[in-house]
Amino acid sequence: MEDIFDKILAKIRELSIRYKYVILCILAISLGIYILDYIKKEEEINNPNQYYVQQENREVNTNIIVHVDGEVKNPGVYVLPKESRLNDLIISAGGLTSLATTKNLNLARLLSDGEKVYIYKEGEEMQKGDVEESDGKVNINNATKEQLINLPGIGNTTADKILEYIKTNGKFRNIEDIKNVGGIGESKYEAIKDYIDIK
Repeated sequence: MEDIFDKILAKIRELSIRYKYVILCILAISLGIYILDYIKKEEEINNPNQYYVQQENREVNTNIIVHVDGEVKNPGVYVLPKESRLNDLIISAGGLTSLATTKNLNLARLLSDGEKVYIYKEGEEMQKGDVEESDGKVNINNATKEQLINLPGIGNTTADKILEYIKTNGKFRNIEDIKNVGGIGESKYEAIKDYIDIK
């Protein structure tokens, strides 16, 4: 009987030792996780700009923000995936109204971050009388700010610069001259050159 009792006590001691090792391992892992988390937080505190730039870059690389106005059911600002097309924006805005026209739009074109798209109603372009188009292209010499903003990658600020450039220097002699406007480099010119004209 004593032998059985001694065996039971020995088993209990053996299990206790095993549990101690298990508990020590759990504590060591938890301590390691805590230390890594503490180091990460310290880096964020000491380099806040770098942290927020990284966060911002992640968002910029995955999404774009676009403003749509005019003849859509829900005008406003929308966050879309980076490679979205104009048609995706219109769908996000609830679709076109019954008055809308798309004859001046390329629904398949890629959108750019920060741009504004204006959807005209049928006949609205002719009523304005101040925008000339050739083969669906915008005449940059006579375009209104709304028409300029409708070009890929052209926002409010750049549209104002284009209009100011024309006031100061006169009309563009060729479409390449638009690169003389501040904020329009080679890449932005490549994005808009197929949509603009001076005729």
